[in-house]
Amino acid sequence: MRRGQTPASSPIPEVYEDPIARQIDPEAFSAFEQRLDAFAHRRFGPLLPGLGKAFFKGASRDEVREPGLQTAFRNWVMYGFRDEAGLRIVDMFAAAGLHGEPEIGRAVNAARQSRFAVAAVETRDEATQQMRVGDLLREESFTYLDKNTFVHAQAEDLLCGWVFPSGVLWRPIGLCTRVPKVAATAVRQAMGELAAAEAMAFPELAERRSMKLFWLVYRAALLAPTRS
Repeated sequence: MRRGQTPASSPIPEVYEDPIARQIDPEAFSAFEQRLDAFAHRRFGPLLPGLGKAFFKGASRDEVREPGLQTAFRNWVMYGFRDEAGLRIVDMFAAAGLHGEPEIGRAVNAARQSRFAVAAVETRDEATQQMRVGDLLREESFTYLDKNTFVHAQAEDLLCGWVFPSGVLWRPIGLCTRVPKVAATAVRQAMGELAAAEAMAFPELAERRSMKLFWLVYRAALLAPTRS
């Protein structure tokens, strides 16, 4: 399949509003991601090395081997990279109708609503380990559940990564990059400069330049001073 082509006679299904309020079963989401990975390697295997070179351009050899950055690359390929027709691999997977079980179908639908977010922590709930965060790219807030990040995150920290809706919450896909609040102002300024350079508003920047946004925030996290 050439870049920009979708499988013959496979219309892209519409994303629907999930009528089920409960969270998506983590095992179902994991099963979906395994099928998505297999689909991507089967259909787009020859493209992946080139995408890897693009994603890791300027990265050190150690960074290329870093598991967290490999996860970020994988998420960008599945949910951020778009072909010439504007389609993502997750959209093409949905068109192929490979999800099978209803709960995995819910996972596919949720994954197609995934977004790259750079969000500021507003409040933390110790009882539920949920956080209320404000998405800087879309000027809206949502409730975020990520127990691994919750342990370290504090008010005004920035959280960066791919997230998906699960019931009334949003959850991470893979790992989340945390930027301490001491570096948040610099990140906001750099995001503004990137938006100006690309001549894009923040929502479009998130949709079309998520790779650049990721590296911007990741580098800021590396350079951020340690908390006092």
